[in-house]
Amino acid sequence: LVPSARRQHMVLPRGGEAVAMAGEMLARALARYDRALRRRPLLTKALTSAAITFSGDAVAQTCFNAPGERFDFARSARFTLLGGVLVAPTLHVWYRSLGQALPGTAARTTLARVALDQLVFTPVFLAVFFPSLGVLEGKSVEQISSKLEEIWMPTIVRNWAWWGPVQLVNFRYMPARYQVLFSNMAGLVWNTYLSYLNSYKGPESVVLHQPDDA
Repeated sequence: LVPSARRQHMVLPRGGEAVAMAGEMLARALARYDRALRRRPLLTKALTSAAITFSGDAVAQTCFNAPGERFDFARSARFTLLGGVLVAPTLHVWYRSLGQALPGTAARTTLARVALDQLVFTPVFLAVFFPSLGVLEGKSVEQISSKLEEIWMPTIVRNWAWWGPVQLVNFRYMPARYQVLFSNMAGLVWNTYLSYLNSYKGPESVVLHQPDDA
C-alpha cells in the first residue's frame, strides 16, 4: 500500500492526458521506425516481420494450446525465421515492383494492384512458403508435396476472403514505406486465427498462411 503522505502527491493522468501520452509515444516510435527504414529498409522490415511472426505464433500457442501442452519453441523459431528471411524480403521487392508498375492510389489502380497481388503473387508465394516450412520441419519431399496439394487451394480461397479487403486498405491508404508493416500486422491476426482453427484438428487440415501482405 502507498503511505498516505505519498498518496496525496500521486496524480494519475486523466483520460485525455493518457490518450495524448499514448499518441506521443506512438509518434516517437513511428519516427524511429522511419529513420530505421531510411537507413536500412530491408533489414528493418525483416526484423519487424520476424518479431511480428514470432508474436503471432506465441499468442496462438499461449491462448490455444491444449492444457498441459508445452510451448513449442522450435515451431516459433521456424515461423520467425521464415518471417525474417522469406516473407519480408519477398514483400519488400513485390510491393516496390507493384508501386513502380502501378503508381498512385486511384481506385482503378488500387483494384489492379490487389488483383495482381491476390491472383498472381499469392498462389506463387504459397507454393514457396509451405514447402519452405516443410523443409524446416524435416519433412520428406513426398510429405511436402502431399501437404501442398491438400492445402494449397483451400488456403488461397481463405486468403482472398481476408487479404482482399486488407490489401484494398493497404494499397489505397498506407504510405509505401508502411505497407509491409501493415501487412505483417494483419498477418498477426490471421495467423493467430488459423492457429486457433488448427487446435480443433478438424477433418479438413487448416494451416498457417504467410503474412501476405503478409
